[in-house]
Amino acid sequence: MPLSQVSDDLIHVPEPNPGWRESYYFDFYDPKLGLGMWHSAGKRPFKGHSGYALGAWGLHTLAGIGLDHFTEHTEECVVGGLRYECVEPLKRWRTTFDGELGIPTKLQPRLDIRCMLPEGQAEMQRVRVKFDLMVTSISPAYTYKDLPHWKPLFSGHLDQIGRTTGSMTIGDATYEIDAVGGRDRSWGTRDWTYPRMWRFVSLVREGFDLMLWYTEADPDLTMVDGYVKDGDAWMEVVGYKEAVRTEPAPGKPVPRSVTFEVATANGRTYRVEGEVMQIMPVLFDKKKDGVAVTCWNDRALVRYTLPNGDVAYGNIEFGERVASRS
Repeated sequence: MPLSQVSDDLIHVPEPNPGWRESYYFDFYDPKLGLGMWHSAGKRPFKGHSGYALGAWGLHTLAGIGLDHFTEHTEECVVGGLRYECVEPLKRWRTTFDGELGIPTKLQPRLDIRCMLPEGQAEMQRVRVKFDLMVTSISPAYTYKDLPHWKPLFSGHLDQIGRTTGSMTIGDATYEIDAVGGRDRSWGTRDWTYPRMWRFVSLVREGFDLMLWYTEADPDLTMVDGYVKDGDAWMEVVGYKEAVRTEPAPGKPVPRSVTFEVATANGRTYRVEGEVMQIMPVLFDKKKDGVAVTCWNDRALVRYTLPNGDVAYGNIEFGERVASRS
């Protein structure tokens, strides 16, 4: 198994490409509170630009984005009011936030597509949010294999499950968080127009966790990497297939449920059913060969049913290219 090295979880030397970036991602869902959150930040050293996206769902549904600048590519990751601190590589990360998030009005099944765009943010009512959360690993980190077909998306990528603890205040309400969730870290270029579709799957439950990235790219390339940890068994993912139930909607059908099978390197197969609880759409626009290409990522909170009937929670990115225009 390609377990992560300490150096994987520290700052990386940028490659000579303006699109090179260092990015971070964290999520959790606390079923006792019915409250979850995901957030990510990215830094582009050659441009000195950084940005974040943050969403809460369940008991509170909130959405926010932010942009910032930096001058030195260091271990410090501060983007607006969001801050990440590596307390101990591969072991503990501290995440803090102090700022305002938007309150979307359309909540089910998919938020308004503008909720993560500046124009949508400007129209929403705002609420003050603060959190101070420690993410402590409960599984070893897994670094993806260094293969050329991943290069348009990253030079390196790691996944890990951890326990998130601490306090979060939303408006006048304060919550004590104690929940499991996933995190990842990527470095390299990121061309979202490279895949025609992708799934990033995180499923977290103490004693069983699964994280993977599945991608289809032109003309007929399929890629998958990730892991399953089932008790003491730790297995690489080598295959993924799915059936997604959708409902018609403008722009892109809405995913409502998914059944997928994951094959591991030691011959095991895991079949998991998932019910989509809520969706936050994130859209990417980019010019490629003179054509404007739109990629639509439905980031979904999912309630999973495991093969033994146990329930788990996590996230799925239902991403794909949806439109091209001159």
